Amino acid sequence: MPISVDEVERQAVQEFAFLLSDRGFRGPVVRRSPFSLSLDYLNTEIGIELAFDLRDVDLTILLVRLVDGHLPSGYYISNGRRCRVYLVTWLAQMGRYEAPATAKRRHGSANTARSPMDALKGQLSSSRDLIAANIDLIENQGLSAFETI
Repeated sequence: MPISVDEVERQAVQEFAFLLSDRGFRGPVVRRSPFSLSLDYLNTEIGIELAFDLRDVDLTILLVRLVDGHLPSGYYISNGRRCRVYLVTWLAQMGRYEAPATAKRRHGSANTARSPMDALKGQLSSSRDLIAANIDLIENQGLSAFETI
């Protein structure tokens, strides 16, 4: 059964509601295409982007350098400056994240019977936990992510 984009969006909004209620972020700004969905939560200078690839059943979290409180015009580079970085890469550089020893299993793996939606729910939950555990660092030092190579 194909994944419902509406259901993915509902789940994501529910999981990340704390960014709005507890941390003062705005949004989400929602962008859809037939096989992808992204939700951006915006603060004053930095955003948190949830980028879903619905074909691969994958969620990527990015930090976004905002331009005057809005999303930048480019994807990785905007006005000659880096504007998006992978959250886990930055957290690893900050000594706050270590990749799991085992490879991430996708929904189609022979070793799992999880549905695609269950796989995304698991990714949403673990991503929410990762952001919640590091939200102070993201808000206070997140802009440094764009200075590193």
